[in-house]
Amino acid sequence: MDHIDDHDALEQLEANADARMLYRYSRPILKRLADAGNRGAEIQVRIDQGDLEGAIAEAREWDLEGDPDASDFLIWALQNRGHIDAAASELRTRNHWGSRLEIVALLSNNDRLDELKALAEAGDDYAARRLAFQLARRGRPEEALALVRPQADATPPNEWAAAWVVECLALLGRLDELQTRADAGDEYAELRLLARQGHLDELRARVAAGEAHEGIILTALLDLGHVDDAVAELRRHIEEDYDNGGDIDPAEQLAELLATHGLLDELKAELRAGNPCAGKWLANLLTDHGRVEQADQLRRFGLNPDGTIASPDSRDTRIRASLPM
Repeated sequence: MDHIDDHDALEQLEANADARMLYRYSRPILKRLADAGNRGAEIQVRIDQGDLEGAIAEAREWDLEGDPDASDFLIWALQNRGHIDAAASELRTRNHWGSRLEIVALLSNNDRLDELKALAEAGDDYAARRLAFQLARRGRPEEALALVRPQADATPPNEWAAAWVVECLALLGRLDELQTRADAGDEYAELRLLARQGHLDELRARVAAGEAHEGIILTALLDLGHVDDAVAELRRHIEEDYDNGGDIDPAEQLAELLATHGLLDELKAELRAGNPCAGKWLANLLTDHGRVEQADQLRRFGLNPDGTIASPDSRDTRIRASLPM
């Protein structure tokens, strides 16, 4: 920070500091970049200062000048800093078919279940899918099952809804119903039954033969309560850039798993390693343990280099004020 003047290197340094919630470093770097004319940094600085209108105006000006990424960057920056309503509002101003999917994903990723439910009840299949996913992962598979079964039983059946019926039956331990579906030719029901019964060797053989998606191994490990093995499997998914279909990123799933099982030290280690999802789940874990003020402080000010939660006056004063133009 004292010696680097290269803009690209500083952008990478800022991103790495931000992913670790070292805001005492990332935010002064953003200010330097903004002062040097970096428009993305300017947008982020304005958001950090609470000037959402200024950030939006800057992005729209940038967009009018022909940069196709300006709108996407604004939405990412708003979401990254917790301004979900503003991000959703910006998405609604777009005039293309993908905006609806992006709004649903935004609501799902930020636990806006009531809004997802409203969209699902209005006939949005993708919202229903994401809502079912969120309900199931929050230990509410009965509600998820009631949501997706009508679409699974329709003629013709909705394939994603049928898969979620299988998932919910497995989570509820209704193995007889899973067996019935497997006997009727439902391949996922057969695999899910094997996972629920702990037949890991057979599942691995099917994955190796290309007869099953390798995510079923992780599912089986979680079913069996093998948390350490599940963590190792997720780390492998992250290293290999594994695509699990888009409902949840492996880095997010790892952070959530560690938080769900109260593995605070491991979660902190993920954050120090630069897992960008770990900070959110660390704050959630603090909230779950009644440490709401600390959680809010963490979200606002991040961490000090020694791992303690930063305060408003935790900043690095060595940073130079400007970059050479």
